[in-house]
Amino acid sequence: MSGDDLIGLLDRFQGIRVLVIGESILDGYLRGTASRLCPEAPAPVVLLAQRSYAPGGAANTAANLQALGAHATLLSVTGDDAHGQHLRTIIECKGIDISCLITQPGRLTVAKERVCAGSQLIVRIDSEDFSEIAQQTETEVLRRLYEFAPQCDAIVISDYGKGVVTDRVIEALAGLQRRQPGLLLVDGKDLTRYVAACPTVVKPNYLQAADLIGLKEPSGNRAQAILDRSEHLLEATGARIAAVTIDSDGSVILERGCHPHRTYAPRTANPQTAGAGDTFLSVFGLALAAGGSTVHAAELASAASAMVVAKEGTATSVLEMSLAYERQRGRRIVFTNGCFDLLHAGHTSYLSRAKSLGDVLVVGVNSDSSVRRLKGDQRPINPLEDRIHVLAALSCIDYIVAFDEDSPVDLIRRIRPDVFVKGGDYIREALPEADVVEAYGGNVEILPYLEDRSTTGMIEEIKRLDLASPISVR
Repeated sequence: MSGDDLIGLLDRFQGIRVLVIGESILDGYLRGTASRLCPEAPAPVVLLAQRSYAPGGAANTAANLQALGAHATLLSVTGDDAHGQHLRTIIECKGIDISCLITQPGRLTVAKERVCAGSQLIVRIDSEDFSEIAQQTETEVLRRLYEFAPQCDAIVISDYGKGVVTDRVIEALAGLQRRQPGLLLVDGKDLTRYVAACPTVVKPNYLQAADLIGLKEPSGNRAQAILDRSEHLLEATGARIAAVTIDSDGSVILERGCHPHRTYAPRTANPQTAGAGDTFLSVFGLALAAGGSTVHAAELASAASAMVVAKEGTATSVLEMSLAYERQRGRRIVFTNGCFDLLHAGHTSYLSRAKSLGDVLVVGVNSDSSVRRLKGDQRPINPLEDRIHVLAALSCIDYIVAFDEDSPVDLIRRIRPDVFVKGGDYIREALPEADVVEAYGGNVEILPYLEDRSTTGMIEEIKRLDLASPISVR
């Protein structure tokens, strides 16, 4: 499949409606350096330099889908604890539909916090609730499932065995599939629970697949061991397609009535696998929903998950993947960022000029919390979702991505634009992003804003209006 064909398939992802069901996880990363042992025990002392959080589990799957242009609705359950509130904020910042995100009072939100010294993982601290969700919560999950499933083009299950996907939920899925068969993809700890639902795709990892078919750890080729028992795996899961991910050995794709397909993973130093399976399943499912073949879906999903493995942290890699294909077509990537609270002529002129510096314009938008930190408690005037919708109407913008930090430095490191553009009266030395961009060979451009055009000025002008004066409407 050529790069142009893949871009065409990616283009068809836009607007595909996907319902994601399962456990949402708060993935935390505490990074620092370690140069000594603590006196209490032979354990390293990590001097904390950075703390970051990302959506994991079903929430990461939804984030991947949303970032690729799909409309993802997340049907999940969190607790009313601090982790749950933080996770909800992050999910909302990703633009994911949270109308089906249910809060159960007293339940513990699943969280996994990793402490790293350099690239070395020192320890992972988990907090989770293994009990099934409350009966009242289950009833609400079922109500949302029956309401939203018929409106969706695909359903993705991310079942981590933490009590959200109950037997009654699976029975409801099976009933929906019998009445109106649709695209159903399942990634779960126990895939045999879904046989009655007749899933389109199951995605076990190698150990799960080996357990399903009674295979002991082979001394030789793991992929071949799966291929030799392909019919057993499809029968054990009831699926039409089984996509078996085998970490460093890539994946094996089994489909009823078709020849198996093998993908290969690039060798990566210090592989980081958190989120790679979520990415694989979300891209694979979208490719099928967009009309792609199983083989093309597998190759695209493999490429996306390989990008996740090569980087630290739970990752939404689809933006980088899309930009990689843009670069394959020889296109020059331009990046700019801002709050874009009250869009005015100064913004639109600036964004149009930024696009003229290359072929593809990526716009980073500060989250609501980021705007508050930068502009004060009275801002933003418009919430993130509204700001993104207005920007999306501008033809000069190709991609929009939200970020929660005060500066887009981390985002720039991810997407590595050819040109970084900043508007206003900045000088290069005052931009923290400049050193990052120039370190990998990118260019920094500063474009002046139009005079007398600013959001702050608009707000002050509105405040000065004599609202007591009658306005005649004829």
